[in-house]
Amino acid sequence: MANNLPNVLIVDDEPSILYVLTHTLTEDRYLVDTASNGLDAIEKIRQHSYHVILLDLNMQPVSGLSVLKSLRQINQETVVIILTAFSTVDSAIDALRLGAFDYLVKPVEPEAIRERVNEGIKKYEQAMVQKKLHIQLSSLHQTLQILDPIERSQVSASIPVNVIKSGALKIDMDHRKVLMNGHDLNLTSTEYKLLVCLVESAPNPVSPGILVQRVLGYAATASEAGEIIKYHIHNLRQKVEPDPMKPVYIKTIRFEGYMWCG
Repeated sequence: MANNLPNVLIVDDEPSILYVLTHTLTEDRYLVDTASNGLDAIEKIRQHSYHVILLDLNMQPVSGLSVLKSLRQINQETVVIILTAFSTVDSAIDALRLGAFDYLVKPVEPEAIRERVNEGIKKYEQAMVQKKLHIQLSSLHQTLQILDPIERSQVSASIPVNVIKSGALKIDMDHRKVLMNGHDLNLTSTEYKLLVCLVESAPNPVSPGILVQRVLGYAATASEAGEIIKYHIHNLRQKVEPDPMKPVYIKTIRFEGYMWCG
């Protein structure tokens, strides 16, 4: 990335929108790239890595949701901010479920764009720090595995292990590893953060709004937060609960939110 400046991709099929957003963000010293359709956007994200993508939903023949799905197969860290008309807000909610950071309803004021892109850059940088730490911890773990057993035990004894236990659940915070009854749970990053938040808050219930703030890193209205978190809770229950239709670990507390009962 040239000059170490944050880079942003703007994807929109309206030339006027591309012009205004490019001008706004270039003034803020971002490196700005553009794509006028979904196919062009997918090709660019295959060739380049971006901090933030401003993505229009209503494009043909390749929609913004299709671009977002393709991006997540390539890159999990890039922050996506949806641009949508009021008539397609429901689609924007679908995009949030797929891991978009936030959405803005057109027409968007330049100051709102600046604010959300700035927050998106911070979120991207935090994700990259976490990824780097995870790689370092994995490398250390591999090194410990090849040490002499005595040396390994001595080194391990000097390294604190951050583990949360709740009944049959064990969360290794240092290695982002989750075990349930001794079996490894293959959780997404969002599911992992959601589970940790619920377990650390137990026995108190956590509202969808707080979960969205803590897990996804942005504020949402009560109705939006309810829909977003419901989707992730459903997926998490598929991996944690013996019978997801009759949850015993992640309880829904009416009018309050969700509670861990491990």
